[in-house]
Amino acid sequence: MRGSQQGLAILLVLSLGLLCGAAPIAFNRTYANCKVINSANDVRLYWNITGNTINVGFYGKFAGYVAIAFSGDGLMSGKPKGFCDNWVVTKKGTVLDTYFSGESQVKNDTKNDFTWTYFSSNTSYLVGEFDRLLVTGDNRDYDITPGTGQGLIWAGAKSFSGTSYPDHKANYGSSFVDFGAPTSCDAPSTPGGFSSSTGFKVTWTLDDAKTMINFTMSYNNAGSGWLAIGISSTPLMTNSDMYSGWITNNVVTLYDGWCTGQTVPAADTTSNIIPGSVSGSVVGGLTTISFSRLIDTGDSAKDYTITSSPAALMVAWGPCTTGCAVGNYPKHTAYDSAFVNFLSTNGSASPPPSSDGVTVPNDPTKDPVGTTLSNADGSFTVTYQIVADKIIFKMVATTTGWISIGFSGGAMYPADIYVGWIYPDGKVHFRDQWADSYLTPVDDAQQDATILSASEANGKTSITFSRPCTTTDNTKDKNIYDPNLTKIIWALSPTDGNAYSYPKHSVFGSIPVDFLAGPPGSPSSAPPTPANAWIDSRKRFYVSWKITDADATITFNVTVQTNGWISIAFGRDNGPITMLGLDAIIGWIDPSGTAYAKDCICDSSSKILPIVDTTDNILSFSGSQANGYTSIVFTRKLDTGDAQDYPITNVALMVAVAWAPTLPSSYAKRDAQVLTYDVHSAWDATKLNFFSTAPLPPPPSGTVVNNTVNGTAPKGNNQYSNGQFKVSYEIDASETWVTFLMSAPTLGWISIGLNSRNNKMKTADTYTGWITDGQVYFYDELSDSYGQPIKDTSQDAVVLAAEEIDGWTTIVFKRKLVTGDKDNDVDLYNTEFIIFASDALDGSPTGNYPEHDYYGSKAIDFGLANGFAAADPGYMLTAGDILLIIMFVVMIVWGLIRLIAVLIKRSHYSSYQFDQPAATYTNVQQLYQQMDGAVDQQNEVEMVENAPREASGVEFHAGHYDGNTYVRLSPEERAGGLKLKHDSGVVASVKGILEYRFHSTQVTLGDVIAFTIFIGFNAAAFFLTKAEEWNTINGAAISLGSLVGGNAVFIVMFATRHSALVYLLGIPFDRAILFHRWLGRWSGIVLFLHFIFESIFFSQNLPAGSNDTAISVVAKEWVDNEGAIGEVTLNLYGFLSAIFYIIIFVFSLEWFRRNKFEIFFASHALILGFFALGALHSPKFRLYAYISAALFIIDILLRIFLSSIIIPRKTTVFKKRSDTLVQVRFPKQVPWAKPFYKPGQYVFVNFPDISRAEWHPFSVTSAPDDEEIEINIRALGNWTRKVAALAAESNRVWVRCDGPYGNLDLNYHRYTSLLLVAGGIGITPVIGILKDIFTAKKKKRSRLETVVMVWSVPSNNEGEWFMDDFRHLMNVAQHASIKLDLRIHVTRAAKDAPPPSPPMYNGRPDMEKLLDQCTDHRAPCFVFVCGPRKMVNATWDLATGFQRKGKIVHFHHETFEF
Repeated sequence: MRGSQQGLAILLVLSLGLLCGAAPIAFNRTYANCKVINSANDVRLYWNITGNTINVGFYGKFAGYVAIAFSGDGLMSGKPKGFCDNWVVTKKGTVLDTYFSGESQVKNDTKNDFTWTYFSSNTSYLVGEFDRLLVTGDNRDYDITPGTGQGLIWAGAKSFSGTSYPDHKANYGSSFVDFGAPTSCDAPSTPGGFSSSTGFKVTWTLDDAKTMINFTMSYNNAGSGWLAIGISSTPLMTNSDMYSGWITNNVVTLYDGWCTGQTVPAADTTSNIIPGSVSGSVVGGLTTISFSRLIDTGDSAKDYTITSSPAALMVAWGPCTTGCAVGNYPKHTAYDSAFVNFLSTNGSASPPPSSDGVTVPNDPTKDPVGTTLSNADGSFTVTYQIVADKIIFKMVATTTGWISIGFSGGAMYPADIYVGWIYPDGKVHFRDQWADSYLTPVDDAQQDATILSASEANGKTSITFSRPCTTTDNTKDKNIYDPNLTKIIWALSPTDGNAYSYPKHSVFGSIPVDFLAGPPGSPSSAPPTPANAWIDSRKRFYVSWKITDADATITFNVTVQTNGWISIAFGRDNGPITMLGLDAIIGWIDPSGTAYAKDCICDSSSKILPIVDTTDNILSFSGSQANGYTSIVFTRKLDTGDAQDYPITNVALMVAVAWAPTLPSSYAKRDAQVLTYDVHSAWDATKLNFFSTAPLPPPPSGTVVNNTVNGTAPKGNNQYSNGQFKVSYEIDASETWVTFLMSAPTLGWISIGLNSRNNKMKTADTYTGWITDGQVYFYDELSDSYGQPIKDTSQDAVVLAAEEIDGWTTIVFKRKLVTGDKDNDVDLYNTEFIIFASDALDGSPTGNYPEHDYYGSKAIDFGLANGFAAADPGYMLTAGDILLIIMFVVMIVWGLIRLIAVLIKRSHYSSYQFDQPAATYTNVQQLYQQMDGAVDQQNEVEMVENAPREASGVEFHAGHYDGNTYVRLSPEERAGGLKLKHDSGVVASVKGILEYRFHSTQVTLGDVIAFTIFIGFNAAAFFLTKAEEWNTINGAAISLGSLVGGNAVFIVMFATRHSALVYLLGIPFDRAILFHRWLGRWSGIVLFLHFIFESIFFSQNLPAGSNDTAISVVAKEWVDNEGAIGEVTLNLYGFLSAIFYIIIFVFSLEWFRRNKFEIFFASHALILGFFALGALHSPKFRLYAYISAALFIIDILLRIFLSSIIIPRKTTVFKKRSDTLVQVRFPKQVPWAKPFYKPGQYVFVNFPDISRAEWHPFSVTSAPDDEEIEINIRALGNWTRKVAALAAESNRVWVRCDGPYGNLDLNYHRYTSLLLVAGGIGITPVIGILKDIFTAKKKKRSRLETVVMVWSVPSNNEGEWFMDDFRHLMNVAQHASIKLDLRIHVTRAAKDAPPPSPPMYNGRPDMEKLLDQCTDHRAPCFVFVCGPRKMVNATWDLATGFQRKGKIVHFHHETFEF
C-alpha cells in the first residue's frame, strides 16, 4: 500500500510538472561549462570554446522573452564602451543581435554577428543557442576574452507582444563570468560567513571570475529595524564602507554609504550596488537583505577595495521606531566585528586580534602617594600625586574588563580620556584619547601618557600611569591646572576591548576634584618675608609684596599658573574696572630660561594694550618657572617721579593680574618699545592697600543653594529658548515678585539683562551668575558701557536654586517688579527687551568674569499674559528702512499731486477744431514770402552782414489763408477755442529762480534744493530709528550702514529706465541719471562714515592687551579664514563690499565715462557683488538687495515687453542722407507700446552686425503715431562711423531697439508760442515735435498760435539734410490755424556770401530778441532746445532770466550726456 502511494505521488508530481511546463527544455547540444546567472528565475548560461568561436546556450524561466548581454562592468551603460552587447530570444522564436546605448530602448545591431542554431519554448521556459566569434570586429559587440572576468546582464518578461519587447521591470540583474575557467552549475562556490553571538548573520559568495561578491545579511528584529554591514581595514566606524538597509511594507531600501565618523553614514554620491541585485524578505520576524557589488568598484574614495588581505567586517542593527531614511536612522542597538578574507576558499571569519598590548609589570613602587578619590560604593578609586611637572594617577575598579578616567567639568565631552584593560595573556592595552561626543572616544594623535604599572587580581583591575601636568597638546589634553577642570569622570565595563575598539561602558560616574587644593609649587625666587599677599582662591595666581622703608622701594612677587606672559597693573580706583590709566609690569620666561620684565603703561593711545614706558623704572628683576607656574620678582620705587608710573601711597588702589599661555613675539628685542603679544586668556582684579599690614580678607565665597531647580522654576508659558539660551519668568499673584530662570549649555557664567530702551547691553539691568565647586556666585549689576557691568550697591535679587547638569548651567532667582533702586534697576513694566549672554569660563570669587562668547536678545512685555509671544515687535525699522518709507511716501504723494494738477488742467480744455482747407504748396520760397509778407529779404541780408546776431522780427500769433490772403485771428477768436489757466508772474519768477543754472553746469538751483531735502530725509531717518542708538558709536555705525543700503535702492531706481520716477515724479531717465550720480557720491560718503564709526567702535572694544586695529583684524580674517559665517568674518564681507563700491565709484568718474566707456560699463557689474557681500555682511542689508533686484528685474521685463531688445527687426530704410548722415527707419516693436511714444523722445539702438553689446541713444525724428520709428545718425565717433560704413554696403540691416525714453514734462499745446531751437543733429527731436503738431493723425486740442523753429548749422550742406521734411511740413502748415516759421541759420557763411532763399539765413540767430518777442504781452511761451552744450546753456540762461522778470516761459532741453 505504501509503495502504491509513493508511485502515485511521483506520477502526480510529473504530471503537474508537464502540465505547468515547469521543467527546463533540453539543449540541442551538450556544453562543458555552465553558470547559474539568477536562481530565482533559473537563468543559466552554457558555453563551449573551440578555437576562436564560442558556442552559447541559455535559457530562463520566462514566457515572454529572455535576454543575455555582455558588458564590461555588468551595467547597461556598458563602460568603458558606453553600450552593452545584447542577445535576446522571444516566445515567437524571434532571435536578435542587439545592443544598448545607455539605459535606453534596445537597438538592433546593423551587423548580425551570430549564427542562431536552435530555439524552443514551453509555457514557462525559453531556450536558445547560437555561435559567434570571440572577437567579431564589430564595434557594437563586446570582445570575449577568456581568462578575465566579464560582466553579464540578464533580463526577462512573462509576456511578449508586438515587434518590441516590454520593460523587464524588476526582472533583471548582473553577474560576472570567466569564459576561460571551468565552471559548473552543479558546484556553486562555497559561501563564506560570519555569525555574531547575538544572532546577526552575514554570508557571501564570489563570482566565478572573482569580480563580484554577493552578500546576504539577516537578523531577527521582529521584522522592524535596520541592518548594516561595513568593510574597512580596522573594525571602526570611521572611514568604513557601509551598506545599510531595511524593509518597510515589503519594500527593500538599501544604500551605499560612507562613515566619516561615529555617526549615521552619508549616502555615496555614486552608489556601487549592482542594479537588480537587491532583494529581501521578512519571514517569521527574520529580516534578510541580499545585494551584490564589485570587488573593486573603482570608487577608492568612498568604497573599500576587497583584496586577498584580511578586512574588518562590521555588523550593526537597530530600530526604525522613529523612521529610517537614507543617511538618517536611529543609533544601533548592538554591533560586532570580525576579520575575514573575502577572497579565500571558504571565507571564514575570525575575531579581531585579541591582544595588541604590551607587557607591563605590576610595580607598586610606581604608585602615587597622595590624594585618593572614590565613587559612592568604592567600586572605582583614583589616587593622584603631583611630582614636579608631572602628575601620577592610579585607577582601580572592580572589574576584569576595561577601565577609564577622564578630565572635564563633569560631562563626558569634551573630555581628556585615559582607557586601558589587561588581556588574558597579561598584556596591557592603554591609550590617551579625546571625547568630543557621547560616542566612543578616539585616540589622540599625540600620546602624552606613560603606563607605569598594571595588574588584574581578585576581580579588580589596576592601572598606574603618568602624564605632564601641562602637555603640548593644547587641543586634546586638559591642563591639570585648568580651573574649569572640576570633575574626574570614570567608566568601566566587564569586557575587554580589542586592538581597535571597546564596548560601551556598563557603569559610569564622576568625582569632584581640585588639583589646586594644595599651594602652588615654590618658585626658585621665593617671595620676600614678611610679606602681604593676594592669593587666588583657585590657586591660579598669587601676588606678594614687601615695602622697604629705607630706600622707599617695593618688591613684588607675581606667580601665575602659565608658561606664557604674566602682568600686574595698579592705579587709581575709579569704580568701574578698566585697564586704562593703570601702571603695568609685564614679564615672561623664554624657552632658554631667560627672564624678561617690562615697565609699561595702559593709556588711551595704546588702544588698551599696554605700551612700554619711555623710562624703565624697574630697579631689578628675576624670574623662574616650576610646576606649570611662572614667577616674576621685581623691585621699583614707591614713587618713581615718572608721569607714566603711578605712585604707591597709603591708599587703596585698583590692582589687576592678567596672563596668557603664549609668549610675546618680540620678546627677543630687550630694548623694544612695542610689545606684540596675544590678548590675555584670563584676569582678575581687586582693591589693595600695599601699606596695610593686616592680612587680606579671604575672597568672597559663593552661596550654597540646596533648593532644586524643578521645585523653584517659574511655571506657565512665559518662556523662551533658542537652543543656546533658555529664559522663563513667573509673576506672583500679588504682582510684587517675579521669578526668573536662566539656563545655557555651558559650565561657565550665564547672564540676563533687562533694557527699557533697546536690545543692547548698554544701560541694561543685568543679573550674572556661575557655579564653582558647588557654590553659586550671583550679582545684580548695571551695564553703563559695553565692558563688564558694575555691581549694584543694593543687591536686589535672591538666588533660589542653581545646578550644573549634562553640561548646562541653570540659575533660578527672584526680584521685585519695582525694586525702588531707580538708578540701577529697571522697572519691569517699562522693560522692552531681555538680553542674555554666556561664556565657557566661570568668573572669579571677586566677581570678575571674562567676556561672553555668546549673546542674544528677545523682546518682552511683562504687562502681557505671554510677554515673550505678545511683545515681540518683529522687525525693527532701521534708518535705511525709514528712508525708504519717507521717500516712497513722498513719491506717491507727489505723484498724486501731479495727477490732480493734470486733471485740473484738462478740465479747462474745451473742444477746438483745426481748420485745414485743402491746398497744396510746393514752392517753399513763395510760401515763406506769403507767410512773412512784411519781411524784407534785403533786411535779412543786411542783418547777416552788419549784425550777425540780429534776427528779423517774428509775429507770434496765428491766422489762416483765405485764398491767397493770410488772415490773422484775433486773440478773442484764438482764445475762444481753448480756456486754460497759466502761471502767474510770481509763479513764473519762482520757477525762474528754481531753474537757475549754475555756471559751467546744467545743474539747477531746484536740483540742489531737491537733493538737499533728500539728504535731510537721510538725517531724519538716522535720528528717528529705534533699532539703534544714534548717539553711540556702534549705533551710529549700524544706522549709517543701513542708510548705505537705503540709498543704494535709489541709486538703482534712478538708473533704471522704466522706474517709478517717470510716472510719479515726472523725472525722465536722462534727468534721473544726474541724481543717480549724486546719490552714488552721497552713498560713498555715508559708506565712508560707516567705516570710520565701525573702526572707532572696533578699536575701542578690542580685547584688553590687543595691538590690533579694525583693519588688522579684518586682514587676519582674510589670512586665517577662521570659522564659518560668524560675527567676526562678517566684517570681511562688509570690507569687500566696500571695495567693490569704491571700484564702481572710481570708474564712474567722467573721464572714464567719456573715454573708457567699456570699462565704466563693465565695472557696474560689480554692483551685484556689492549687494551680495553686503547681504552676507548684515542680514538687514538683504531687504535693500531684494528691493534693488526687484527694481532691476522689473525694468528688464518692461524693456523686453515694450521694446525689441532681444528680437531684432529689419530696417525698412537704411540709407545715407549725406556722407555723414544715415537715415534709419524700422517698425515699432510691439503694438501695445504705441501709447508710450511722445514727442521729443529718444531710443537706444543696437546693430548686431556691428556689435551685439554696444547700444547708443538717438532722438526719434518720426511722429508718435507713425507706424515706424525714424532716427538719424550722424557719423561723429568710431561706432557711428561704422554705421555709416554699413549703410554704404547694405540698405536693410537688423536693428534692436530699447525705448522710447524721455519726457517733455509740460504739454506745449497749452502755450500760445512755441520756440524750437536746435543745433546740428539736435534738429532730430525738433522734427518729431513738428510732425506731432502738423501731421499727427489724431489732432490735439491746442492753444498754439505760432511755432518758430530756429536751426543753426555750420554750412548750407547740413541745412539741406532735412529739406524734404521741411517742405512737407510747410505744405501742411499753410492750411492750419497755427503759424509755422522755419529758420535755418548758417553760422559759418562767408560775409560776402549772397543771401540764401528762405528758410535759409546767414549768421547766428539773436535768441534774446526771439525770446523777447515770444514772451511779449505776457503770453505763455514754451522753449525747447537740443544741440551743443554751449548753445543749450546760453538759451537756458536767457529763458530763466525772462522767468525771473515774471514772464511765462517754460524751458526744456534734451541731452545725451548719460
